[in-house]
Amino acid sequence: MSKWGVAVIKLVAIDIDGTLVNEEKIMTAKVKQTIHKAMDQGVKIVLCTGRPIAGIMPYLEELEMFKEDDFVISQNGAVITRTDTREIIEVWPFEKEMIETIYAFGKDFSAEFLLMNEEHFYMITPDEEAAHIRPELQGEGETVRMPVELTSLATLEGDYVKTMFFGDTAEIDEVEAALPAEFYEAFSIARSQNYLLEIGAKNVNKG
Repeated sequence: MSKWGVAVIKLVAIDIDGTLVNEEKIMTAKVKQTIHKAMDQGVKIVLCTGRPIAGIMPYLEELEMFKEDDFVISQNGAVITRTDTREIIEVWPFEKEMIETIYAFGKDFSAEFLLMNEEHFYMITPDEEAAHIRPELQGEGETVRMPVELTSLATLEGDYVKTMFFGDTAEIDEVEAALPAEFYEAFSIARSQNYLLEIGAKNVNKG
């Protein structure tokens, strides 16, 4: 509080899609000017998004947010990164058996099952040679500046922070309607777009 009893804003967390940028994924001059005005007044700006770090970089560059005390929160809160060094400060990965549980639930639906961390954006398939990536999904990869790769669950290595089901509205409606009650207890679930159902670790959410 200031001496006048008015709250002083020290930090503003800003989502990217639909907030920082418009439907064309463009940050308008007015938004940019307003953010820089706040920064000049000592307000810390933190971009918070479901995107991976690769999909945030263009906006960090545009806003020149690479000071040693600049950070971003990506993957719906699962990763906190220092922007100037790309050092990951905190990360909350999925346990492998949790991924296997979600995949087992979703493998018979027509919606695609996706996995993501800060290095890879995978579509999981039992047959990498026969599978193909939908153009709409390729476009999603282009938006977050991370190409979608094909892999199987059996050959998967490394830690992952988010699973997703991708499809048209009807396909995602079908997956969402079939989610077991225990999933809502075990995971953080968000229908972030008509075509996207995101499932994260219980302690990680879009809020």
